[in-house]
Amino acid sequence: MFKKTITFLLLLIFSLLMFRCSKKVEVPKKEVFFLIRGTPDELALWKKAIESFESENKDIKVKLEHVPYNAYWSKIETMIAGGVAPDVIFLESTRIVSFIKLNALESLDEYIKEDKEFNKENFYPQAINAYIYDNKIYGIPNDIAIYAIYYNKDLFDKLGVKYPTSDWTWSDFLEKCKALTIDENKDGINDVYGFNIGWTYYLWIWQNGGDFFDNPTNPKKVIINSENSKEALQFLKDLMYKYKVAPTFAQSSSFGGAQEMFMTGRVAMIIEGHWMVPQFKNITTFKWDVAELPKGKIKANYNTGSCFSIPKLAKNKNEAWRLIKFLAGEKGQKILISGGFSTPALKTEEITKLFLNSTPPENNKVFIDMIKYSHLPPMIPEFNEMSDMMYRELDYLWLNKKNVDVVLKNIEKELKKFIK
Repeated sequence: MFKKTITFLLLLIFSLLMFRCSKKVEVPKKEVFFLIRGTPDELALWKKAIESFESENKDIKVKLEHVPYNAYWSKIETMIAGGVAPDVIFLESTRIVSFIKLNALESLDEYIKEDKEFNKENFYPQAINAYIYDNKIYGIPNDIAIYAIYYNKDLFDKLGVKYPTSDWTWSDFLEKCKALTIDENKDGINDVYGFNIGWTYYLWIWQNGGDFFDNPTNPKKVIINSENSKEALQFLKDLMYKYKVAPTFAQSSSFGGAQEMFMTGRVAMIIEGHWMVPQFKNITTFKWDVAELPKGKIKANYNTGSCFSIPKLAKNKNEAWRLIKFLAGEKGQKILISGGFSTPALKTEEITKLFLNSTPPENNKVFIDMIKYSHLPPMIPEFNEMSDMMYRELDYLWLNKKNVDVVLKNIEKELKKFIK
């Protein structure tokens, strides 16, 4: 009896041990807190990309929190001021310097150096350069914000105007604007305009050889008040008041702005980025496409965009890097660019082919072609304050209340305050 009892107990212990060994042991996951911004449509893409990442990285759980664009920046600043931060944040190149100056961002150079799978040469150098400050990289680019001319093909066809080409000039642009401006009932008020200026004055200044400062990354001198800048701004003002081929800002506002005027066929051409494609592809009343910006004295475009960064207060930095590497790499980008919101910063053959084959527009290639002409905006912490000041001063010009000389003198005076 004793032997049977011992045998039974041994078998029981053995069975319990075997059961315990066969039971799967749950590995605790590291949580990566990723704070993002954007539209509901963009959020759907982020969720899809995160699901793909988690399926390949079983040891990481991504906590995704979405904040509307306007509230996003104050949310990050408040968190950092309170001593906490997400593990990954989605910054803009025009805002990144302000976070660097606060000593809030982790330099990513060591991560790049130690990660043999990551190759920064896979990105357009212009995109990477937008996140380099004092020879350190603080962001991995997700996209590059290149601008193009969006034009109404049906209107061009109707009026017998040739489509824009890659070598067209400001003179060619003006002639097309004149041909595309229509006063249908001859009441002295244009029903269709050739162009809407919008808020892209800096592109025209750069294209005419002008600039804000002597150096965008380390400005020492204000050079905005130059003949090149004057000519560019006068050209834009003349489109409204001399040639009357562009609506005044008051007229544009009454029609809902540049984007609305384009969608309703009230303007033949506007300048916008690729982020407008998801909205414009819903246009059913006419065919449209994109073209390169017309050339001034030189070709120039805007070199800005969004990037992934790691705050210094992040708790799980190594895991954050793995998420960034995935989202900025081919697997993540296949998902993120499928929505049509952005021009990819990644220049690999597969991503480029995917982008070029996505339609509309038919001529997606112009966004890629213009990257080599892209120009960095001033990399100063007060960039947004500077932009607000520029808009305020330029309003006097657009409203025809002050001439170019007076406006540029005022802007020059205000810009000097930012680099003292």
